[in-house]
Amino acid sequence: LQVHVHPGVCLETFKGMWRSVAFALTGSALVYVHGKVHKPLDSEGQITALTFWHGSDDLSDDFTNVPVATSVAGQVHAAALHDDEQNEDPDFYEVRDYQTIAERSFRALQPLCPDVPLRNEPSVMECTGVLVARDVVATAGHCLDDYPCKDMRFVFDFASSSLIKNATAELIQIPKSSVYSCKQLVATEHERYLTGSDWGLVQLDREVGDREPVAVARRDVARGDQIFMISHFFGAPYVLNGHPVSSSSSSNETETEAEVKRDEGPVDITSDGSSMRPHCSWHNECEWTEKSQQECAHALCEASGYSSGVFISASNDPCKDAHTDQRVYFWIMDADVKGRERVGRNAQITATCTERVIWPQEIEENSVIETKPGAFFVATYDNTHGSSGAPVFDAQTQELVGINARGSAVDVVPDEEQWCYTYNQCPNPSSLANGMPQDSTCPGMHATKSTQFAHVLDLYLEGRENISVAPFEVVTNTVALTPNISVPFAVPHEGVPVVVSFRFPPAVPSEEGEVRTLIKFRLDANILHNYPQEVGVLLETPSGQVLSVGHSQKR
Repeated sequence: LQVHVHPGVCLETFKGMWRSVAFALTGSALVYVHGKVHKPLDSEGQITALTFWHGSDDLSDDFTNVPVATSVAGQVHAAALHDDEQNEDPDFYEVRDYQTIAERSFRALQPLCPDVPLRNEPSVMECTGVLVARDVVATAGHCLDDYPCKDMRFVFDFASSSLIKNATAELIQIPKSSVYSCKQLVATEHERYLTGSDWGLVQLDREVGDREPVAVARRDVARGDQIFMISHFFGAPYVLNGHPVSSSSSSNETETEAEVKRDEGPVDITSDGSSMRPHCSWHNECEWTEKSQQECAHALCEASGYSSGVFISASNDPCKDAHTDQRVYFWIMDADVKGRERVGRNAQITATCTERVIWPQEIEENSVIETKPGAFFVATYDNTHGSSGAPVFDAQTQELVGINARGSAVDVVPDEEQWCYTYNQCPNPSSLANGMPQDSTCPGMHATKSTQFAHVLDLYLEGRENISVAPFEVVTNTVALTPNISVPFAVPHEGVPVVVSFRFPPAVPSEEGEVRTLIKFRLDANILHNYPQEVGVLLETPSGQVLSVGHSQKR
């Protein structure tokens, strides 16, 4: 029997967008299919997040009373782990000629300041994951994008206290017993435009027997919940951001609306193309009138944290010329939105701003500040490269409540006094929108809710347990038998179907000697997909008969 999965023709239109499909063929078969249509993101589309909320003094490598730390794994390409005749010990992989965080940043022409935390730590890991079943790791979906499953390695215990370094040879030794390969991608979802959901489940090549999987929460978090994260910041040995708390130390105070305070003192501000001081611009029709000048001034002052402003001057008439051809922040008049892009009609604005608004309540560190999005929550943990896929835990229960997905669009920022680069610091005292999407500097960190993938994990584990071929049972189960295909697999976007073949066990006699043969079977197709109408399923029997199961909204 064959299952044909047909991608729809309009998949071609949505290149660059992940599509996730999980088929659970239970009762008769269990098959998981991961469909995606993708082309690599350009440098401007890459997720960057180098942000520290309230400084970096809450980073720690002390994991006392944090048992979930042992379940954290770093993801790295297999090529980074050497295993050849040069190895000093055959029981260890070697990471050779590694770079520190400071060296990696220096090569990117962004030398880090001397006081930047972790700057001298080795930068090895590319993402972070966490053990959620004996042989399943959860991580971010975009971490599974750059190279195939066969090249993925997951390393446990990559911590400062356990590293074996050889300073003279500039190598790190990693026990082979701590390294696991990717056997298959169970399911992934990386939806950038609609839901923001970003998660992936990876089956390892063998069970991890020397540590326990973490408990995955089946509930949503709430605003004000305290959380902590464990991650490989910049690929370094994993560190703890935040800390667990006891239930007795949690606050039960009720949120109250506080009055907004206003500083009446005026100040002259000139736009510089930053998020807080955007230039003024137009996409299409441009009118440089007294009214539009005042609107530009108001937008500049509001972005800078003031409630009102008066236009003073402009560098040029934006309808006739452009102040800059760089990709910076603009207030786009005919779109009524702030954006970072290149536009041909723009001007530098100077305005007198008044009534600076001071937010009455400080945003707490390592806490949930927004839960309205269906697929993710917004929180104030520290976030850097290498933290993608890192587990976010409830600080009281140490349950996994989220997977770190993304953060600020602002990369390292220059320290003009020290002539070097440091990490973006949040909250921004000049912003009224800290933790909100409209603040590109400090929008808050986004973690995919565990409820987005917990049911898929349950479905996979339950279905896998039910796969058995027991003689004398009326109900039997089977798995895919197609040669050279491991599921899940990519569904091509050219319209060519993917075929998975499977068969039922041969007829066997019962204890009474009766020969039981297959008369009918049931196919349950549970499809998780953002565009279900684009996936069709056909069944083809060995005799060539083709039956249409239809799209995912039908059985």
